[in-house]
Amino acid sequence: MLFLIFQHGITQNLTTTVTGAKVTGSLIYPLKATGSLQFTVKVKNNETAPIGNTYSVSIDKPGMFPFDSWIAIDYNSQSIAPQETKSYLLTLTIPPDQADNDYLLPINLTANLSGVQHPVPGKLMTIIVDNSQPDFSVINLDYSTSNTIRVTFDGYDARSSFYTTASPAAGYNGIKTFTLTLKNESGTAIANPTLDATSIPRAYLFQTLEPVKTYIASATAIDLAGNTRISSPINIKTKPGAPTNFVASSISYCAIRLTWDAMPGATGYIVWYDQSPVVTTADTTNSFTGLNPNTSYNFKVRAVNNDGLGDISSINISTLPVSAPIFSSTLNICGESQTIQVSPIVDATSYTWTVQYPLTVNGGQSTTTSGNSVVVNTNGKLGASSISVYANTSCGITSNPSTGQLFIGVPEVVSNYPLAYFDGSTYNDVCNLQQITTDMTINGASSVYWSKTTSSPSNISWWQPGNNVSFYFYNIGQTAVFNIYASNNCGVKSYDFGFRSIDCGGGGGCNIEYTLSPNPASNKVKIVPNISPPCDEILAVSNIEGFVSIYDQSGTLKKKVKNNQNAEVEVDISALKNGIYIIEINNNNKSIKKTLIVKH
Repeated sequence: MLFLIFQHGITQNLTTTVTGAKVTGSLIYPLKATGSLQFTVKVKNNETAPIGNTYSVSIDKPGMFPFDSWIAIDYNSQSIAPQETKSYLLTLTIPPDQADNDYLLPINLTANLSGVQHPVPGKLMTIIVDNSQPDFSVINLDYSTSNTIRVTFDGYDARSSFYTTASPAAGYNGIKTFTLTLKNESGTAIANPTLDATSIPRAYLFQTLEPVKTYIASATAIDLAGNTRISSPINIKTKPGAPTNFVASSISYCAIRLTWDAMPGATGYIVWYDQSPVVTTADTTNSFTGLNPNTSYNFKVRAVNNDGLGDISSINISTLPVSAPIFSSTLNICGESQTIQVSPIVDATSYTWTVQYPLTVNGGQSTTTSGNSVVVNTNGKLGASSISVYANTSCGITSNPSTGQLFIGVPEVVSNYPLAYFDGSTYNDVCNLQQITTDMTINGASSVYWSKTTSSPSNISWWQPGNNVSFYFYNIGQTAVFNIYASNNCGVKSYDFGFRSIDCGGGGGCNIEYTLSPNPASNKVKIVPNISPPCDEILAVSNIEGFVSIYDQSGTLKKKVKNNQNAEVEVDISALKNGIYIIEINNNNKSIKKTLIVKH
């Protein structure tokens, strides 16, 4: 009775653990015949010093019968003190020709205390012997393009699956790895990747392949014990490549014609844009109509054959904007009729013209021509009129109209202020020491040229801004005569205008007073000129620029705007603070100061 209690105590005081990279729980990693691996048995003495016992412990190898011959143990007898753990290295080797099965391997201990041997139960392990090839290995096509093939693969091994079920990290369905093989048409392997069976998804992408070529793919499943099974091979043909030289051969306002190169292996093509329905064609060209002008579209094309759809080529193309016609001929009519022409518009089928009285086209005031010109008739009338034209395109879209002013006969010269023509003695009086600029409207001229014919005395400054003449007298009583010469393909209009400087007050220059309104002011103030006769009439033909400056009481410039000495000007003062300001009005080297009160 005492012996049994003591025996039971030793059993509890010594614990056994089996560990190793190829041990999971009570399972030992699958091996095939002649296969070998190592694992560790750890024994711990759970007794406590100083009263605990030290045991001499060995693994009971005879107790492993009939598998004792499969096991080799390094340093089988070791002394284990209280709270100490010792490791035993075991090497498992499967005998040749050993049949597939699960074999139970008891790993028990013998503990020696004071010369007495005590059996101690340990662990019962399972040896998995797997000599069989995997039950199946399969490979399938996922998809292919012109230069890639993606395959999926799978496999299963019943013997080794017991271990992968307990240890998923060791493999999948008893399979440790898959080796894929891709061969070309001549049977030469061009890729042999080996992949971990635990990787998800179980798929692989072969790249840098050639279009329209046949490849042979297979998968070899390798189980945990190293047994292999190769799948049935599958033939896979890559798709046609993306069509090259995909361009627009013609573009209009509402249509685009596309072309591309013929692709090897293609039996046809599908082409489309944005969300439009696809068009199937055997040609390498296609036209899309009914498009909107000045709009960008994304077109795509891909080749097709019995193996499926090829890669896509894509291009962005915009339809043409419908431009307004541009008059390319002179808009003058010198005789009874004149041909008026516009620059041709792309894809225009006709042009619609409209004229105003007294002009007619084709007997009326509107007509449509197939060409880009029309004959305009004057009906014996003179003066000015208008003409407009727009283009009609083949897809029913009309351009914006262009409108021009037609002049019948020689140019028309009109002064917007009353001026007397020079007859040898008639002058138009203007203020001395002030810049004078005429205000002329010239109709129908292809060129306008001013010249000074006479001046007395000769010290006069003058220049030609556009269709007008500007000048400056320095002496009272000085005179000058200017000639305007306006011409077109019908002829010339030429007039002389004489000017004489007078004293407009103050010894030269008109005396102008200015009024601020309102004053005080809050947001805006008007600067109103007060001009006494005869300067009011003389300044009507003057255009003398100056500027208005606003200063605070410290002399700091707060605002500056341009003005004309004979015109009212309104100045925005909303940004100025309340206070007293000085407004300085400068015109023609003269300065007038006024006081402004700003009050918001």
